[in-house]
Amino acid sequence: LKEYPQHINTRRILGSAYLDARKYALAKDLFQEVLLAVPADFVSNLGMSFIYSTEGNLDDAIWHIERAYEKTPNNIGIQEELKKLGCV
Repeated sequence: LKEYPQHINTRRILGSAYLDARKYALAKDLFQEVLLAVPADFVSNLGMSFIYSTEGNLDDAIWHIERAYEKTPNNIGIQEELKKLGCV
C-alpha cells in the first residue's frame, strides 16, 4: 500500500486478514475503502456483513449480505447466511 495506495486488491486482502485476526475495526475501514471504489465487491460486502452481524447491527449486516447474494445467488453459504439473518 505504500507504493500503490489505491490498489484495491491489496486493501481487500488486508481487510480479510484483519477479519481473520478479529481486528474488526481495521477490517471495516479497509472494506469500506474497497466498497467506495467497487460497491459490488463480493469479499468486502461479505466481510462487512459479518462485522455488522457481530456488532449486532442486523440492518446493515442484511444489506451487505444481500449485495453479496446479488453477485453469487447460487452460493450455498450466502443462502445459509441469509436464512440465519432472517431474510429467507
